[in-house]
Amino acid sequence: MKKIVTQFLTANETGKIYPFKIGHVNDSFIIDAKTKGGESYFLQKINHHIFRNVEGLQDNIRFVTDHQEQNLLSLGKVILSENHFGLSPLKQVDGIIRMLKVRFGECM
Repeated sequence: MKKIVTQFLTANETGKIYPFKIGHVNDSFIIDAKTKGGESYFLQKINHHIFRNVEGLQDNIRFVTDHQEQNLLSLGKVILSENHFGLSPLKQVDGIIRMLKVRFGECM
C-alpha cells in the first residue's frame, strides 16, 4: 500500500493507512494525517471492470465537488484552500487509483 500512496504523497506526509469498508465494488482506504491538524486522505482503487469510463467517473466527481464549493461560497462560507475537496489526478498503479483530501471543519 505504501508504494501506491507514494504515487500521490511523500512518505513523511502519511500516517496510518487502514481499509475503509464502505462498499463491494471498489477498494477504499483512509490515510490518516501524520500530525494533528494535518491533512487526511481517502484513497480508492476503482474497479474498472464495473466503471469502464473511469475518466468520466472522475469528471463527474469533479463536477459535483466544484458545484459544492460554489454552493458553499454562495452561502457565505469561506473556503480555506484553493482545491478544498482535493481531487487528485488518476494514477495507474496496481489498477486505477484516485485520492481525495478528507477535510473537516474548514468551512466557516
